[in-house]
Amino acid sequence: MLRRVGCVGVLAVIVCAIDVATVLGAGGGALEVAQPLVAYQGIEVSRVSYVMGRPFSLIPGYNVELIGKPSCVCNDHGNSVNLNAASFLGIEAAYDSYHAATSMLHGDTLHVYMDLSGLKPLTEELKRKLHGWSADAVIKATVECILLTAYDCRFGIADPRSGGRVEARYVWLEVQGPPKYTHLGGVFSFEQLGPLPRKRLFN
Repeated sequence: MLRRVGCVGVLAVIVCAIDVATVLGAGGGALEVAQPLVAYQGIEVSRVSYVMGRPFSLIPGYNVELIGKPSCVCNDHGNSVNLNAASFLGIEAAYDSYHAATSMLHGDTLHVYMDLSGLKPLTEELKRKLHGWSADAVIKATVECILLTAYDCRFGIADPRSGGRVEARYVWLEVQGPPKYTHLGGVFSFEQLGPLPRKRLFN
């Protein structure tokens, strides 16, 4: 279990009102997150934005939790629709509760999760929602979304007394659920990963 506190382009902007966690800080605002959105060409890693209705602070990994949430994107007809393939399949993502409690990293490492224990079977209805793309494509795209989003919110507090900030050099992605997917996790060096996402389209 996780420990919690139409067709679109890669740069699609999604604005949703959402309340994800009890967080501290001054002022609300927009959070940017990467999500695996269903497109005609495949499952596309896209940046989207959510509007937070309550204050939040820069907790390491704070926006990773939004990766599996339903999106609200405008389709070709101007209607708001959910195109987040991770939410269709029941994939969840989260950050370590230690980060939420302290705003600190584990040394130089950010710890995040992908939970596949609630993975839904590919029914005919779900296949239509995914435009025929496979669950494996969605899962691999979600991994890229988690790595990209973790990089975007990789800073933590160095010392609660001083309030200085420190940058994570590594991300530890823990994959929970079916054993055949655990190899997708591990400890990754942000430097060695290079520009993220490493791949934008999965099919």
